[in-house]
Amino acid sequence: MIWKTEEQKPTGTTEPGDNGTVKIAVAGPGIPVDRLSKLFEPFFATKQEGIGMGLSIARTTVHTVE
Repeated sequence: MIWKTEEQKPTGTTEPGDNGTVKIAVAGPGIPVDRLSKLFEPFFATKQEGIGMGLSIARTTVHTVE
C-alpha cells in the first residue's frame, strides 16, 4: 500500500473484538446520486472500462474481518 504521508500509515496492533474505521478518499468526479444505491453491487461500474468489482471486493473484505 502506498501512503501519501508518514502520518497516514497505520500504527499499533489490534486484538479480536477491536473496532476500526475504514476511510476512503477519492479525487474523481463523484457518483451521481441516482446510482448510489448500486454502489456496492458486483459488476456495477461508473467507468466504461471498469468491471465493477473494486468496491464489492472491498466491502466483502471489511465484513470478513468484522
